[in-house]
Amino acid sequence: MTHRKKLTIFLLAVATLFTFVLLIHPYRKNDSSLLSDKLLRFRVLADSDSSIDQYEKNELSKKMITLLSPALSDIKTKEEALTLLRESLPFLNAYCNYVLSDYGAQNYASCTLGSHLFPYKTYGNYQFPAGIYDTLLVTIGSGRGSNWWCLAFPPLCFANEAFIDVPDSSSQTLFDLLGPDLFDEICQKEKPKLTLGLFF
Repeated sequence: MTHRKKLTIFLLAVATLFTFVLLIHPYRKNDSSLLSDKLLRFRVLADSDSSIDQYEKNELSKKMITLLSPALSDIKTKEEALTLLRESLPFLNAYCNYVLSDYGAQNYASCTLGSHLFPYKTYGNYQFPAGIYDTLLVTIGSGRGSNWWCLAFPPLCFANEAFIDVPDSSSQTLFDLLGPDLFDEICQKEKPKLTLGLFF
């Protein structure tokens, strides 16, 4: 192996490590796997960042929340939520495409369950570390546009708010699921004047 190839490999390794450190930096003290074992995220990817595609993404997100929240509200564990969603995937696929067709969309949507990397994110008064989370993913068309996300389990999705205050009842659900230690890890000590939105 030439000196140049060795140098290239070394620089790529350093760049990869640097990127990884930047990604997890806000939560180096927290083991995100403890959270990912208990939480199920929901993500909708738009076809592009055009105003039409983003509008379709937002409308589909609202419809999916209205559909999923009641179904998941009585679920007690992430495993139960995954089982319910896995069995419902054919219906969810059909539903998403029905909604899009109703808006005159030309793109096809697909619903999948899988593990996906999420960056550090603030949601209401809670901070979620970067990490790999089980996810219900809805991809519209190419899925290259900005995405929308929330928590499918416990169901903490709010259809009409981009900047939200999590209701007390939802906070209690999160506390019951995570326990005091993990809950304290994600709860901001002081509420920020402006929380980050759900779009990135």
